[in-house]
Amino acid sequence: MFCGLACALLVFSVWLMFGARPGWRAGWSGRLVLVGMLGLAAVAGLHLIPLPEWAIAQLAPGVSTWTADHGSAASLSGQHTLAADAASAWFAGSKLGLNAGGSFQFLIRYLAAACLFGMVCCFQSPERSLRRLSITAVIVASALAVFGIAQHFGSHDGLAYWTYEIPGGLGFGPFVNRNHFPFFMNLGLGLTLGLLMERLEKMGRHWHRLLLADGVATWLLVALIFIIASLIVCVSRGGVLSAVVAITVVLLLRLSVGGVKRWLVLGVAVAAATTLLLLWVGFDFYESRLNMLADSDRYSSDGRWILWKAALSSVPEFPWFGSGGETYRYWETIQMTGDPQWTSETNKSIRADNEFLDVLNEYGIVGLLSLVLMAGVVVYQIAIGARRSALSAGACIGLLAVLLHSLVDFGLRVPATGMFAVIVTALLCCQRVGSRERRRQTQPAKDRPMPAFANAVARLGVNVTALTVIGFTFFALYTKRRYHLAERFSIAAVERMDQSMPKQSLENMVSAAKLTPEDITRQLQVAKASQLAMDRLDSPAAKEVLVDLINEHSIIAMKLCPLAWEPSVWLANYGRHQTNDQERLDDLRWARTLHPGDPNLAFLTGKLALDQAGVSEAVEHWNESLTYSTKYLHGILSVAETVLSHDEIIERLLPADPVVTLEATLAFDRKNDSDARDQCARRTLELLATPSATKRRLEEGTLHEMQSRCYGILGKSDEAIHSLRLALNHDPTKVVWRIRLAQRLLESRQLDEAIREVRIVLTLDPNAREALELQKQLSVLRASSSPSG
Repeated sequence: MFCGLACALLVFSVWLMFGARPGWRAGWSGRLVLVGMLGLAAVAGLHLIPLPEWAIAQLAPGVSTWTADHGSAASLSGQHTLAADAASAWFAGSKLGLNAGGSFQFLIRYLAAACLFGMVCCFQSPERSLRRLSITAVIVASALAVFGIAQHFGSHDGLAYWTYEIPGGLGFGPFVNRNHFPFFMNLGLGLTLGLLMERLEKMGRHWHRLLLADGVATWLLVALIFIIASLIVCVSRGGVLSAVVAITVVLLLRLSVGGVKRWLVLGVAVAAATTLLLLWVGFDFYESRLNMLADSDRYSSDGRWILWKAALSSVPEFPWFGSGGETYRYWETIQMTGDPQWTSETNKSIRADNEFLDVLNEYGIVGLLSLVLMAGVVVYQIAIGARRSALSAGACIGLLAVLLHSLVDFGLRVPATGMFAVIVTALLCCQRVGSRERRRQTQPAKDRPMPAFANAVARLGVNVTALTVIGFTFFALYTKRRYHLAERFSIAAVERMDQSMPKQSLENMVSAAKLTPEDITRQLQVAKASQLAMDRLDSPAAKEVLVDLINEHSIIAMKLCPLAWEPSVWLANYGRHQTNDQERLDDLRWARTLHPGDPNLAFLTGKLALDQAGVSEAVEHWNESLTYSTKYLHGILSVAETVLSHDEIIERLLPADPVVTLEATLAFDRKNDSDARDQCARRTLELLATPSATKRRLEEGTLHEMQSRCYGILGKSDEAIHSLRLALNHDPTKVVWRIRLAQRLLESRQLDEAIREVRIVLTLDPNAREALELQKQLSVLRASSSPSG
């Protein structure tokens, strides 16, 4: 895709130099958009320039805090290697940001987008270009819609092209994230509606008679139905809502009373046809995420609030120019939520799910103002473009939907969608309505004479611009080639490791890091590959080399972006310079500062802190480990029992989380420690009775089921049965709970009630083994207790 853009920019540059004098057709609005794009690119470029310490202290006070040497970095800061020297120009500390490599990649992408925008704004006929783009968009969007629906129902969302696994299983169609699909499709939806509106306007008052007789209009309706159906099937709430709002706003701005009637009829018809299509393919609305649209309270548990809070956390330290490109992923890790449902093991995010907050986090207030300038111009163009031609209204629908969706997602970071949006924005800015503007636009540039000096200056400016674009294009191609080769080496390294070829894998990974020394991802991959290779090699000499690689690339990664937490962990485990466990503990403490929500890291730090710093610090780390996971509960309790009393374990060690305290109850029950077990069970009941005392959010059925287990452990059979009945009232189909209720009833000799529950279980699951065994026991007991027996 970038090669195609580069070719277009080169052809455009040659035309600028040797063709007719170009005309800027986007007016002041296009210039403002271009200023905003160049302003955001300038902020990214500023992250690459070393500045005096006093300037950094004033503009980005957080740089000194995060680049100060911590733990192992202090003793290794003076070491030099070939790899470190190659990456030294990109090290943080003397720049405004904390990841110059990420800002560099952003700069290349945004300058390419600015060049594309400027090129489109010089097209000779914006109206014809918009119509051609709309026709192309209808074809592409329809094909994507059919492909997405077919793949969704033909396999599952964890596969792309029915073949490639998608991490997390959240893809749709060719997109690895289902929330990215609506960004592209909403642009196609808007342009399709624009063509349909244009066709209906040509039909006049008799549109209802001519609609189905017109082949073009019929095919546009078919495309519209499939596009809307795909938006619903991808179950992106933001995508569906933004499309509905955008269509409503633009039609209200554009339509008369008669037009409203026309679109109400068409809307009902399209909705009916779309519903039939969804029923035919087997889509279940109530099992999809879209059913949350009718329940506003569900949004209170949406993780976006956590992501947005993390985006704002760095602003006080990096207010004006942000912390640098691709640093949000680290701030999200540094932000400690204390929410047991939000852990690094189950939730990871590289974006803030809000384009504006993402830019504020990485490029500061100046970057945000540049983005707001662009968005404001687009909103203005939408407000006036909705009343222009039908094609302009269609473009307004697509752009407004994308703009609204950008408030809750980040689909514009996908290259294809970003290019599509830039082209549509440029063409919308070029659409004119005034007669004076139309005459000026259609008048050839050569018919508007200029003074000789002004003409020479203009030609010089055009030539300089063309040469600048040519130079940037070749530099961008060289950069993209470097990253492409590095990605190929990285993929080859993974394949070699899977084939049990660790040496070859490591060679490929090192080659990738050499190609892109500014990319922290490659440095981290070298260290990870070395760690994996160490487990597969037996030679002590080879392991020594791997340890050196881990140390070298960990330090480089820390210097490139001091927010990364993995290097501190590797240095704690493999650092050659360390002379005692206290230095290891310092490394782990700093790693915990950078990633406080990782339960594994908290557990390891607590184990080391117990010997080096005492019980109090160890308990603090272990408490945070248990806050996010009970994976290490058994190991923590085994050690804690030797240094803490039962009361201290409950009050200091275990977090105020009924899930954790219940797991501790069961652990003590397996150890036959009845005192600790009963204390934990009572603590669990207290937490379940006061939901405000814990951050754990439990459904009512689960809450009553947990109460039942605690009552059972405490020997309160009647309360256990009552709680299980309450749980089943909330979820009657829960087979495991009904089996447990039948067992409780059997223990209480309530045989009739137990038989009834077993029958219900066998109705729900005829092959339930435990229920069949209970049925046999109940039959024997029933027979032995009958009078005839």
